[in-house]
Amino acid sequence: MGLRLRWLCDGTDRLNWRDLLVIVRQCGHDSALVRHSMGDAASWSVDTHILAGLLDGVNGLLWQGSGGKGGKPKPMQRPTMGKTAQAPEGKPAPVPEGDPFKDDESGVFRGEMTPLGELNEWLGWVD
Repeated sequence: MGLRLRWLCDGTDRLNWRDLLVIVRQCGHDSALVRHSMGDAASWSVDTHILAGLLDGVNGLLWQGSGGKGGKPKPMQRPTMGKTAQAPEGKPAPVPEGDPFKDDESGVFRGEMTPLGELNEWLGWVD
């Protein structure tokens, strides 16, 4: 396309935020942006997923047709299988402390659980 990010907000109309949004949203599944964000899964199109599902189905039918002898067939490995995001040592990710209403601090809104009956009474929904 011949565009440069340095042209964004440089005082000209060569590239604006709307143009950048359209470019990112319309990039194809084989673009560098998609390959970077999705990793190995980017090379799998809808057709590839359908074929993998068909292969899994045929393998299951063949296994059932043999009377279930042998081990149950494992599904074909997909690029997204077995990759779950977890914090180290199974601990939850740390939550930033601070007041979310102050500009110089980052924080999280926290609340307390309220019993449903008490909430209905507070809202005036009780007869």
